[in-house]
Amino acid sequence: MKYFINLLVIIFMFFGNCYAQERIDNNLEVMGDITVSNLIKLGHSMRTANRAELHLHSVGSNAASEIFFGSNGRNDSNVRWVLSDRGQSQGEFSIYEGPALNGNFTPRITILKGGNFGIGTSSPQSKLEVQSSGAIHSIYPTLVVKDISNRGTIFLESSTDNPTDFIFKNNNRFSWSISTRGSSENYSLRIHPSINGTSFSAPLLSLQTSGSVGIGTTFTGSHKLAVDGSIGAREVIVEAFSWSDFVFEKDYHLLPLEEVEKYIEKNGHLPDIPDEEEVLNNGINLGEMNVKLLQKIEELTIYLIKQNRELKSASQKIEELQIEISMLKNK
Repeated sequence: MKYFINLLVIIFMFFGNCYAQERIDNNLEVMGDITVSNLIKLGHSMRTANRAELHLHSVGSNAASEIFFGSNGRNDSNVRWVLSDRGQSQGEFSIYEGPALNGNFTPRITILKGGNFGIGTSSPQSKLEVQSSGAIHSIYPTLVVKDISNRGTIFLESSTDNPTDFIFKNNNRFSWSISTRGSSENYSLRIHPSINGTSFSAPLLSLQTSGSVGIGTTFTGSHKLAVDGSIGAREVIVEAFSWSDFVFEKDYHLLPLEEVEKYIEKNGHLPDIPDEEEVLNNGINLGEMNVKLLQKIEELTIYLIKQNRELKSASQKIEELQIEISMLKNK
């Protein structure tokens, strides 16, 4: 056996620069560099032609094969990292962090047989699961996607013509889904509420591919913003393309009050103002309606100014007549 080990040392020195020594337990300890140009077998393996291989085989059927990274000798307190197929009956491969006592290392990365990949968890339930702690309002969040040269990008893509979902779940309590559900609206982006994180209620916010937004409704019609409910605001600014000051221009045709009266008797509403049926069916344009209402206020102001002039003139004539009557009585 001793001569066989010496032969291995010569072979290693031939293929690379290394220094090895024989240990009492008949293991081979290498201190230095090793260059491998073909096959190294540790334990039993099947040789594959034209390929360099490293085989790690455990003796027991369920025992793990491991690679340890550490310093100052092989013991648990000096081990920093372990690559292991612990739990190999489930096809698990993990990277463990040390040091450890009694071999109880902490798993940091785990790959299951089905392809599930876990970071911070040894039992990932999906293709990628990341677990962390203490990331609330932290500059070190659970997951960061960062591109130092351009921009960070995340794709959610289905292989078939189906919607994609981004779900916010809070321990099986109230949760939200940002989803492209709704093929009839050309896969608009919607925000759905949920109680259990699996079934979702009607969307509360919808963004159509045309750029229209629906709040409390998915039907926006021809509107850029459709709201099913009330709107509260401290200030609303409506940009207008015209204003009603044309009423004060000299060539503006102001209907006599008699004609206004006849129009109201015939139509049941003011001129230039939509009737009840039109408003109930189509609603009103706030900017346009404000212009029309101001137009009527300005017209009413002109009517009042004319009537005030007529009243002053009539009052002056009455005073003159009263003076004449008083003079006649005194004669």
